[in-house]
Amino acid sequence: MNLEANNLTEIPTRTINPFKRDDETNYLTLYRELKKLAQEYGDNYLYNKFKALEYNERLNSKEDIGSINRIILWCNKFSNNHSTKPQYAFVGIVAISLFFSVPIIISLYFNGVKLSANQIWSSLTYFVNPLKLLNEYSIPFHGIIYLLEVFYKLALGYLIYQMIAAFRKFNK
Repeated sequence: MNLEANNLTEIPTRTINPFKRDDETNYLTLYRELKKLAQEYGDNYLYNKFKALEYNERLNSKEDIGSINRIILWCNKFSNNHSTKPQYAFVGIVAISLFFSVPIIISLYFNGVKLSANQIWSSLTYFVNPLKLLNEYSIPFHGIIYLLEVFYKLALGYLIYQMIAAFRKFNK
């Protein structure tokens, strides 16, 4: 295995207990060192896991990292847990698609548009394609729907990017 540890003190068992945190341990430094060891060993899986633990520790720390950095870390944590969980992004895509489909269906209902099941099925590509817009359809929508669409398409594009980034964790 050729693992060499210099100046590494023994890590007490209470430090690595997942159910109870040791108040005396600097977890940020611990995760950073373990991440460095995994990188030197060439283990991308463990490297990404320790990187995610380090970022989550930094996010939870009282240290002032700036509000923009805190927002970025928070978004990464909940969208793919810092490139370790693509299922978070997938669930986010499904959730915002369902959430955004409700105002569209309500708008269509109040506009008196009757859609067949085949038309609904064929228009599902709209909900997963961030480049397809509502104005491509010949149905008029309320202005607020177009405003919601902008935020929906931005969130959808972000989540698709995060899912791809999480899948690429072994290709670095």
